[in-house]
Amino acid sequence: MNEIYYLMSGNISPEKDTDKINLDIIKSSKKENPFILLFATASDGTDWHQKYKDNISTIFSRYNCHFEILDNVELDFSDKIEKADIIYFLGGSPYKHTRLNKYKDLFKKVPIKVGTSAGAIYLGYQTFFLQKEDYLISIPNMLNFIDLHILPHSETHKEEITFNYLVNEISVSVAKIYNQACIKIEKEDDIEKISFIMGDTLNSDEKIEIVLNNSKYFKITKDQIIKPNINLINV
Repeated sequence: MNEIYYLMSGNISPEKDTDKINLDIIKSSKKENPFILLFATASDGTDWHQKYKDNISTIFSRYNCHFEILDNVELDFSDKIEKADIIYFLGGSPYKHTRLNKYKDLFKKVPIKVGTSAGAIYLGYQTFFLQKEDYLISIPNMLNFIDLHILPHSETHKEEITFNYLVNEISVSVAKIYNQACIKIEKEDDIEKISFIMGDTLNSDEKIEIVLNNSKYFKITKDQIIKPNINLINV
């Protein structure tokens, strides 16, 4: 099956959000009015949750798409996932998204998968390592669809201890994403293409730094494609 992944930090705010990446996502579906499932399950139980959902609705109502926001993990989402053209995991705390792991096989069948902030972490490497002062906390059971550990919001969360542990101790491919930058990974007929999309947000320094587990290093500050000779999508 052909697959496309989008991984980004993201800012779900109508004032900060950029159309550029979301429009690319919708265009990739090759449908006039694609059906997008937006999972807000990583932010529930917080005071700002309803405002967060309102912001999501404000943003996605701008596009030619049909969308639905899902946040109640007690409901059965199976039928909706089977009909989805795009699944989009939003931000919050990545361990909360793991309550959706019972749908992992269904998620795998959806051709376009998007993650922003906690959602990008959830799509990635099987264990999320979180820096807490001078030590690490590990949170297992990420989806592991992408063989890449995402460090979102790297413009404010430096996380040197986590980064050094991943690169030097366990040799995990890791990506530091700054502001609205996005990693797009496409797999078609066993050929993988990695693109980088800068959101072009005003007054933001957008870039991506990647260290692959074969020690290759990339620093990207503009839209471009690289061919690192490594497969990041886990079959």
